Amino acid sequence: MRMMLEVDSMQSVVTSQNSALMSNNLLKPDCYWIVDANHQIRAIPERTQRELRRGHILKRLYRNEEFDD
Repeated sequence: MRMMLEVDSMQSVVTSQNSALMSNNLLKPDCYWIVDANHQIRAIPERTQRELRRGHILKRLYRNEEFDD
C-alpha cells in the first residue's frame, strides 16, 4: 500500500472490508467510499453531517455508525 501512495503518476482502487484501514494517515477522508446495502456509492464526507478533520479517528466514527446517513 505504501508503494502505491509513493508513485505520483498512478491511480489505484483498493477495496477492503477491514475498517482498521480507515485512517487519515493513509488517505484523506474524501478518498474513502462506502457501498451501502442499496448499492449506493458515496464518499464518507457525504454520509455525515460532521465536518471531518485530520484529528478524527475515521475507524471509530465508522464503527459508531457516524456514516450511516
